[in-house]
Amino acid sequence: MSTTLNAAAAVFDPQLCASLHNDICRRGWATLAPDLPFEEGTTTWWDTYGSECDASVASRLAPQLMEFLKQARIVRPALRDEAQGNFFFYLSGLAAPDSLFSYAGVIDPDEPDANRYVVLYHATQLMGHPVGLVMDQHTLKGQVMQSLTIDDTIVEQSRRPWVPLQDILAAYLNMIDMGKITSEENPGEKVDYTALDASERAGIIAGTWRPKVWPYERPWLLKPHSQAILDRSVAALDNLLEAIEKRMPLPRAELASEIPLRTPVAEGVMGMASVAEKLISTNQASEHSFIVKFLRQVDGLLASVRPDLRFVAPGLRVPDHHVAAQPFEGLDDERWNPPILLFHGELRDGTTALTTFPGGIWNHPFAPPYKERTTPFPSGLWIAEHKVDNPNYDNACRLLLPDEVVLAPGRTQHYAKSTDGFLLEQPGAQCEGLAAGLYQTSCNIFVGRHEVLLFHVLEHWVRQVEDGTWAVDRHGVAGGMEKWAEADESEAMAEKYRLPYTW
Repeated sequence: MSTTLNAAAAVFDPQLCASLHNDICRRGWATLAPDLPFEEGTTTWWDTYGSECDASVASRLAPQLMEFLKQARIVRPALRDEAQGNFFFYLSGLAAPDSLFSYAGVIDPDEPDANRYVVLYHATQLMGHPVGLVMDQHTLKGQVMQSLTIDDTIVEQSRRPWVPLQDILAAYLNMIDMGKITSEENPGEKVDYTALDASERAGIIAGTWRPKVWPYERPWLLKPHSQAILDRSVAALDNLLEAIEKRMPLPRAELASEIPLRTPVAEGVMGMASVAEKLISTNQASEHSFIVKFLRQVDGLLASVRPDLRFVAPGLRVPDHHVAAQPFEGLDDERWNPPILLFHGELRDGTTALTTFPGGIWNHPFAPPYKERTTPFPSGLWIAEHKVDNPNYDNACRLLLPDEVVLAPGRTQHYAKSTDGFLLEQPGAQCEGLAAGLYQTSCNIFVGRHEVLLFHVLEHWVRQVEDGTWAVDRHGVAGGMEKWAEADESEAMAEKYRLPYTW
């Protein structure tokens, strides 16, 4: 093995990884067989494959990986044929010894070390020609490759980031904790494990007894959003409004006690609840969609902010009925819900900020039929479009920056980066650029590529206000949309505009 393994050991914690793995496995098992104790229905990978591994591949595995496999639990062989279940939504489970190195020559055909890449987990059948979670034994870092042939990123494989295994497993646990992915019981016939006698339960452990019926195929479900995600998004907006209001200067002639926070706006202003109903009536969103629920819940928040609070981020207006639910006339497609403009962008002079895409369809942010639009889009934060029948991430969003930022004259060097650290290409390049790429991932090695989630952006805005990166004046966050250009002015400022890299 490479001598770089010792130097890389700090990025791989076998005990922590096994603990995270077993936690995910235990949660799936609670749905799989709630009446059978986890320890009886599972065993360690090494207890199952240790002899085979010693005879074939143990000498090719890093010691840290072997230590992990000695602690990570899997379904007992006696139950596996009936289980047909997945470790997690994206991963079917730990690979057997004979398939650990099955993709070694495919992942990087030019790599001379045949032991470098290990397929530690197989991927589920979400895409054709699935691969799985691949570990690089030179660095002890990993990434999830859903498919060999279906690519959902704009970055070639050799440039995609590798992260510690514990980060991937922790992200998956976070998805479960947030209710984004849930394990749900199959309503079909179940084995009553409480009715098994001691010899039958002992037979499961010994591998000599198999149940006739197994209710479990694939317990993990991906939800468009969850109540926890909705609550976190609402709380983030509430925190943002409060952070801004605390920093807004008071009118010269009035004392602080005379201007309480959350002063109601003038009567007759159309509220966000009414905007939500408009989205439903015009078939731009369903009653069960994130945006409708979000607007209904923030109706009271937005109705009670100080009347002079206009901007929640540089040049981005507090949502109102004039710009929310902006239709895409002539581009209706019953298969998709259209993008929804949530925070409308303005320049310093008060004019509407516009975003064009001179690179054509390659760096256009939206899917067909919205990709066909030739006129500029209003700049601002959009709730991204999604499929009506299968919305995987209906709380995802995308920031469109105006031409005044993207096409700033005289700029010869660029610094703005995607969340995963790739320099955002400039207009004309055949990939996502600064106009639509800020906060996004060029590739996502956790779950597959999708737009950034709204609560991550709102929480980032709170930090920008609280740490003073964004100044606050008498109308809220100052600077107009032109201020977003600072994300491209230096390495330090580019880092200020990157989000944590996660699912």
